[in-house]
Amino acid sequence: MYIILLLFYYFYIIDIHGYKYTNLYTHFNYYVKGNNNFPLKSHVNSELLGILNRRSNTFNTNLILTDKLPISSKLSSGIYTTLPLGHRIINRISNIFNVELYKLGAVQLSFPLLNPDNVVSNTGNTVGDSELFKVSRNGSLEYRLSGTCEDLCNVVLKNELTPLSKLQLPVLLYQINTKFRDELRVNEGKVRLREFLMLDLYSLHSSEQCSDSTYSLVLECFVNILRLLGLQFTTLNCNRNNIFSHELRVQHSNNQDQNSNTELEVGHLFKFGTRYSDTYGLEYEVSGRRREKLYMNSYGIGINRLLNVLINNYSDEFGIKLPQLVAPYDITIIDSTTKDGWQISRGLMKKGLTVLYDDRNDTIKNKLLDSKRIGIPHILILGNSLNGKNRLNKKLWESINENCKISNYYNLHRGVENIMYKNDNINLNNYSNVLMEYHPRTANSSYIINLSNFLKLLNI
Repeated sequence: MYIILLLFYYFYIIDIHGYKYTNLYTHFNYYVKGNNNFPLKSHVNSELLGILNRRSNTFNTNLILTDKLPISSKLSSGIYTTLPLGHRIINRISNIFNVELYKLGAVQLSFPLLNPDNVVSNTGNTVGDSELFKVSRNGSLEYRLSGTCEDLCNVVLKNELTPLSKLQLPVLLYQINTKFRDELRVNEGKVRLREFLMLDLYSLHSSEQCSDSTYSLVLECFVNILRLLGLQFTTLNCNRNNIFSHELRVQHSNNQDQNSNTELEVGHLFKFGTRYSDTYGLEYEVSGRRREKLYMNSYGIGINRLLNVLINNYSDEFGIKLPQLVAPYDITIIDSTTKDGWQISRGLMKKGLTVLYDDRNDTIKNKLLDSKRIGIPHILILGNSLNGKNRLNKKLWESINENCKISNYYNLHRGVENIMYKNDNINLNNYSNVLMEYHPRTANSSYIINLSNFLKLLNI
């Protein structure tokens, strides 16, 4: 009887509200074979959580623009909830690092956020003990919330790679995870928060030469990503306590007030030499069973800081105008009178793009302004009455097309919606001649374009 119940549970879902039984295999085939009924309703109201409360906000002052956008929601000083649109932007920023670090041979893992007290040492640590949140249990200090993970990395490697041979080196491990700092003076403008998202990479080497070489490669990787994002930056050599290091400082501004430019530290790289292997006894074997100490580097990039810099640097009076590479969506589709909008949206998602299909009960003007506010690079309006110029000029076409190529390299077919509509039976060729009013976020004009030419523009 027990086995029969298990089999029943495995193959069926009980719909309590409708008192129906749904076969899981049939449910799965809706997605695999393509089904026009998914999603059952638009995600737009959830995705644009917070947009209505921020419509009255203006962008003509040099304040914290994340507070004016549905990107994050402040809970208390230095503590924020990342809203759906902010989450999408962060995922795209993170994915760039995932791709580029993979090229260097780095692999991703996750260290725990709750660290046993006996794991945290004072071995040249990048975060002082006074900056760490302490967690007491039964009246005694037992844990610290993760502020940095050099110690954890050494403990894990000693547990998992002992005995360690030279053939297993170098090792490059990274995570994109939450960090905590007990900031006495929180500064949201400089993104000094108590809880934040950070990429931290750790590399271990058999020699100082290998350590130096990897350090240079990672520094070059980070610098190239900042260039890719169109950010102005400086690298600052800031050796201290006999630790060789570099800071990455990015120009942090609001386009409305260029006189208020500042530099914000977004990254820090360290060469520790053998400091950590001295403490943890982490060694590798060479010929004749001789043992040598490991050299360790660490490299950090603040993801929340990059998000803040991008939003502040890419803004105008309408909102943000992020590069498509890191925009929350590739396209917004607003369908005023036709019935083609949802079909075209599905087809574009099938081709690997992310689409916000805005079917809210609101005016076209409000929908257009909302998409501009959150920085969606391509806004399409379908309807019987279209306004706009006949064609894009060559310079604008080439600029948009080049940005699309870069975005496609990192983002195409990576969204959940792309998996969902991968086998959809929609055929965009049936809509090739549909005319649309096109509002590129990088221009102040609108244009008339058909779907066929729009796909060419997007390099699809």
